[in-house]
Amino acid sequence: MSKRNIVMTAFIAVGLATSLGYASIAQSPAPTPSPSPEVTPTPAPATSPSPEVTPTPTPATSPSPEVTPTPTPTTSPSPEVTPTPVPTNGNRSSLSQVDREFMVKAAQGGMAEVQYGQIALQRASSSTVRQYAQRMIQEHTKANNELMALAKAKGVNLPKTIGKKNEKLKQRLSQLSGARFDREYMKEAGVKSHEEQAKLFERQVERGQNPDVIAFASKTLPVVQKHLQQAEQLTGDRSESEDRTR
Repeated sequence: MSKRNIVMTAFIAVGLATSLGYASIAQSPAPTPSPSPEVTPTPAPATSPSPEVTPTPTPATSPSPEVTPTPTPTTSPSPEVTPTPVPTNGNRSSLSQVDREFMVKAAQGGMAEVQYGQIALQRASSSTVRQYAQRMIQEHTKANNELMALAKAKGVNLPKTIGKKNEKLKQRLSQLSGARFDREYMKEAGVKSHEEQAKLFERQVERGQNPDVIAFASKTLPVVQKHLQQAEQLTGDRSESEDRTR
């Protein structure tokens, strides 16, 4: 055998051996890797819940006592002289029908007495009758002025005339003179007229509603009663005098 063949045979044998080694390696099962031991997680220790913190209540502050301001002492005013109160317009609505009727009739009667007296100054024959007539003019004029002021404050329109009844007496007296006039004047204007006025003023004092109107009636009533008393006295004196001369 030649040297060349020996070399070739050796190469073939080496290659064959190598092939067999690879084949056995390929056929041997791959080693199963042992599973890693399962790591059981260590349970975390249960933390006990923190105790609930109850908030400390804030102490309620008691409200500061309210400070009441010390009142400033008022100085008592020096006594003031109070004038006689004048009725105000605020009392207009407080007038009753009785009050209004009284004011109207009192105005008519007061004006009539003044006009009767003016006639008496011209036609009376007795000086005593004329003096009485002069007193009627003065005192009834004063009362009439007070009544007009009261009526204005109350919003009442007083009549401008003396009324039909009083007008008839005025006309009758205007046609008389002397002793006859004296008798009729004292009887009608002196006694009868003042009797009616006295009843009118008394009724207002008892039944009136408005304090101011009642006050006027109360103040004037004694004057009217005095006029009546004087007229009755003069009428009686004249009657006795006439009886003695017969």
